[in-house]
Amino acid sequence: KRVVFNKAGRFIEDVNSYGEDMDLADRVTALYECRFVPDATVYHKPRGTLRKIFLWFVERGKSNVRLVPFVGSPKKHALYHAKNSLTLRFVVLAALIFLAGDYGWHVAGLSIGLYYLLMLRRYAFQWKYGKRWDVFLLTPVVKFVMDAGMETGMLGELTKKILKNKRR
Repeated sequence: KRVVFNKAGRFIEDVNSYGEDMDLADRVTALYECRFVPDATVYHKPRGTLRKIFLWFVERGKSNVRLVPFVGSPKKHALYHAKNSLTLRFVVLAALIFLAGDYGWHVAGLSIGLYYLLMLRRYAFQWKYGKRWDVFLLTPVVKFVMDAGMETGMLGELTKKILKNKRR
C-alpha cells in the first residue's frame, strides 16, 4: 500500500543495486507486523544455467556492499551476511578437518553430506510447487552456487573499496 511506502521509504535508487528489496523489507518490517503467507508466490526471471545464476549473485553481492551506507542498520546488515558466509563455513570445516587429524577427510565427507541434507530439509517446501526429484535434489547445489556468487561479489566490492580508500 502507498501508506507503507510513504512511511518506510521507497526503493534505494542512488546506487546501482540488485537486492534493494531486502533493504525495503527490513524498513517495512521495522514499522509493521510481517505475516507469512504460504500461498503467496513470487516469480523471478529464470537464469537457466549455474553460470548465469552465479553471475547474477555476484552482482547481488556487489550491491549488498554498495547498499551499506543506505540501510537502516549497517551492523545488522553485516551480521546477516557474516552468518551466511561461505568463507566462514569453509574456515569452520577446515578447522574440523584439522582437529580430526587422521579422520579429517571422514569429517569433511560427513560434514558436506550433512550440510547437503540440511539444505534439502530447509528447502523442502518447494516440493509442493514442482514435484520433480531432479530439481529438488539439485537445490543444494544451486544454493551453493548462489552463495558462492554472493560472496564473490561482496569480497570483490569490499576489496575494490579498500584499495580505493588506500589510494586516497
